[in-house]
Amino acid sequence: MKVLKLMMLVLTMCVPAMAQAQQPLLMNIRSAENFSNQQYNKLMQAKELVEMIINSAAFKSRVLSFSSNGVQGFVQNNGMSNQQIFDYLMSGAEKYPAQTVADHFMDYDLVLYKPKWYQSKKVLGYTSQDTSIIHINKKFFNDAEINQIAMNLVHEWTHKMGFGHDFKRTARRPSSVPYGIGYIIRDLGNKMYGMNMSEEMDCNH
Repeated sequence: MKVLKLMMLVLTMCVPAMAQAQQPLLMNIRSAENFSNQQYNKLMQAKELVEMIINSAAFKSRVLSFSSNGVQGFVQNNGMSNQQIFDYLMSGAEKYPAQTVADHFMDYDLVLYKPKWYQSKKVLGYTSQDTSIIHINKKFFNDAEINQIAMNLVHEWTHKMGFGHDFKRTARRPSSVPYGIGYIIRDLGNKMYGMNMSEEMDCNH
């Protein structure tokens, strides 16, 4: 907890202000299965990090200015501008598995799973449109830094908001909403906490 408090202090210094004109977006972890006490504490640290970053002026600026190949905007953006994507995400109105109201909560039902021997650790987790459950790779979770976990949590949640990406490693996939937003979370955490996160990993399927 001392480390987390130090992180929060650094975040406050690096990001001047939370967005004041809007209601903050918070994480609502409704369930978390197969987490030990230690793993759950790590999850709570990632939750705090997500809430700090996603409500920061730095996050808003990065989303609004996001561009791909010199053109402002995300790819596979469901016809939305950067401003519309930001406003929609901040509403917390999930589309899948059922439409929710704009309650400014990111709803999570999490399951920590043990990957099969042939599965790469780079497959961090997965979800689908017909379930509220987000599966997190246990090996990834145990080895990951807090901002990596934050990245994955937000990436998966954007799928619940209705955004998708290419299954294969195409050139445009990093500029999709799930990957683009996830990498913003990761990079802000990296910058704020001095973590060395140069290795790019797949957020999910």
